[in-house]
Amino acid sequence: MLLEKLKRKIFVKKYKMEKQDIQKYINNFRRLFSSYLKPNVGMQTTVYPFDKGAIIVVELNINSLNKDELRATSIDIQEALKRTNLFESEKKDNLHSFVGTNIFLVKNKVVFIKDNNLSEWTLSKVEKDIEKIVKPSES
Repeated sequence: MLLEKLKRKIFVKKYKMEKQDIQKYINNFRRLFSSYLKPNVGMQTTVYPFDKGAIIVVELNINSLNKDELRATSIDIQEALKRTNLFESEKKDNLHSFVGTNIFLVKNKVVFIKDNNLSEWTLSKVEKDIEKIVKPSES
């Protein structure tokens, strides 16, 4: 088990995102971010995995239940972006080399584009991501 964890950290480029890593991030995000929301606000999460990471779309709605949906894996980030229906369809070459986490706010949605490095999916990263959302000028 320890050897497997070390291999994951050393060979990040070969690491394939596992469903449980994504779900753990979502659960931690929901648990911590809910303290900033009114009690009647629900979070519907849709995950669009791709070859080098995942796009997570968190939709905030009044009087709705929490729900998670994992879509089929896209071949690359371009296909995943297109499947969200949130971004223009123009191809952007610089997205192929992104690293870390990118956060966007679109209407009532919080959108994360995360690479597959395990450090981007930890509890401490959830806390940092939330801080960027609620205190953007300080992050």
